[in-house]
Amino acid sequence: MDPTPDPLLVQLRGALRTSLAAVPPRPGVHGPPVTDGAGGPTRAVLDRLGAGGFERPASAGGLGLGLTAGVLVSEELGHAARGNSYRAGATAADAGRPAGAALAGWEALPVGGGVVAKPRAGGWELTGAATVDDPEPAGPLLVAAATGDGPVLVAVERGAPGIGVETGCWPPVVRFDATPFTAADVVAELDDSPGGPLARGRLRQAAYLLGIAEGAHRVAVGYAGVRRQFDTRLRDLPAVAFPLARAMVALRATRAVVYRGAWLADSGTGHGVPGFGEAGSGALRHDRAGAGGDRSGTGADDRAGTGVGSGFDGPGPEHDRAGGDRTGAGGGLAGARRARSGIGDDHLGTGNDRNDTPHDRPGTGRDRTGAPDGRDEVRDGRDEARDGRPPAGDDPAGTAPVVALAMAAETAREVVRLCMQSCGVRAMTAELGLHRYFRLAAAESQRYGEPAALWRLAGAARLDLARRTLGADGADGAEQPVVPAARPR
Repeated sequence: MDPTPDPLLVQLRGALRTSLAAVPPRPGVHGPPVTDGAGGPTRAVLDRLGAGGFERPASAGGLGLGLTAGVLVSEELGHAARGNSYRAGATAADAGRPAGAALAGWEALPVGGGVVAKPRAGGWELTGAATVDDPEPAGPLLVAAATGDGPVLVAVERGAPGIGVETGCWPPVVRFDATPFTAADVVAELDDSPGGPLARGRLRQAAYLLGIAEGAHRVAVGYAGVRRQFDTRLRDLPAVAFPLARAMVALRATRAVVYRGAWLADSGTGHGVPGFGEAGSGALRHDRAGAGGDRSGTGADDRAGTGVGSGFDGPGPEHDRAGGDRTGAGGGLAGARRARSGIGDDHLGTGNDRNDTPHDRPGTGRDRTGAPDGRDEVRDGRDEARDGRPPAGDDPAGTAPVVALAMAAETAREVVRLCMQSCGVRAMTAELGLHRYFRLAAAESQRYGEPAALWRLAGAARLDLARRTLGADGADGAEQPVVPAARPR
């Protein structure tokens, strides 16, 4: 990962910030703070800049900038406290669908738990309630739904039977009452593969939350620099300056985590996590295969090449969507997922083979596996990976999006709260507009699940990876790592 800024993305950030500053915010303190979806005022800005082609591969007529560009767009939308008209179209493109869709049901954990798909005569039906980006989308609703075999993404037309939308609250809520759909309407599995729609959507949402926190911090620092109290500027008072400084540290750490996750998704670097979102939708997949739903040309991404902008703002792969039969012998949608991530059937052998690392420590005259007194050193899983397996505790690409989203959600809540405290009663006035950041942070931090639940998901996946690695070591007859007992105090 190259932490130096990409000049192209630096120019893109400047163009986005300048254009979004010209979009007038919603007036007043009450009512929805922003307008999401394709009908929002930011849609015209993104269309003028050609944002729809940033992540699209060059072979499909796009710029091939990768997910890093999408993360940057989402961050700038949050920084300006404007509606997110980018996320739905980008997720639709990830699933091979045209623009104009709206997202629903992504806030529940487990993913899709708010809407349940049940079999019925001649197909399936949706039942449940979920938040939706745009109550009146031009295209279908992309609904995250739970099945008996795992979560899936279902495309449902807005006028389908049994759909009702409540617009008296924000975000709007859509309700499904036995809404019918067929297996051909299932556009993707919502597993946690690094290149899947769920992982990419989580990283875009993390960037949006990061931008919300950055925008609120910028407003607070600017106000504290001109407002005087006790014959001095507010930001010169320790009670105001120290919290703002801590917020800056949290923002920089969160930004590094978010862009590292985008780099992992773009480059295919890291390890997959077996068992983490691995359940497929078997019944729906078999229905799709029987119906002959050939989706060639919209599936597998080839992420082996190298393109533009996948680092912090650095180089990365191009995405080739030219191939991929989701109903072939590769297991339908699951086969397409494996083709996207490039990890094949063995999710642990993803190319981070460290067996070529010399075992002798330079200048010490001893081997990694032996100490001068003859005792074996404790192997903690970080010295080497055996037979291509990831070391225990290594941060896999599968958990990076979840960690980034959980961290960004907590950072947004805490930073916006500190900024409002620093500005006092002026924070709720239209002069500063911090109330928009506050309401955005409160709603958007739960858009893809509560941060505490996301941390539990990441922790469970890391623990499962460690157990599998240790189990594989034991199966090879290797010595198990020894964890020293804690000394009582």
